[in-house]
Amino acid sequence: MASDRSPAAIDYTIGWICSLADELVVAEAMLDERYSCPLQSPSDYDIYTVGRVATYNIVVACLPAGLYGTSSATRVAEQMQCTFPALKFTLVVGIGGGAPSGDHDIRLKDVIVSQHVDGHGGVMHYRFEKIVDGRGFQCTGF
Repeated sequence: MASDRSPAAIDYTIGWICSLADELVVAEAMLDERYSCPLQSPSDYDIYTVGRVATYNIVVACLPAGLYGTSSATRVAEQMQCTFPALKFTLVVGIGGGAPSGDHDIRLKDVIVSQHVDGHGGVMHYRFEKIVDGRGFQCTGF
């Protein structure tokens, strides 16, 4: 249930983007308090859940069903920023599938935080439907 005292759009500082509906359910459960969503930008068709975790006002959105990947996440992040202009951080939080390698043994359920390294944004994009020469997934960019 939404609280009667809903902050204005400029009072939200953290955006949280989920790729899957299951992730959205978990994100919503993490909120200490839920608020009514402020008016959105007229060109913004995304659906938001807004609330508070500790002292932080947070906006949560999910990618449209069936539209995964960096372009969809970028569009949601851009629209979120238009409606909530004071966002300082926007995070894509999801369950992931793991990326084990000789250097880093990353597996399902591990928590990963990326950072900029050598001019790359810290996110590797793999095309899961494209296997190259039978050797695994193709990295299509950072």
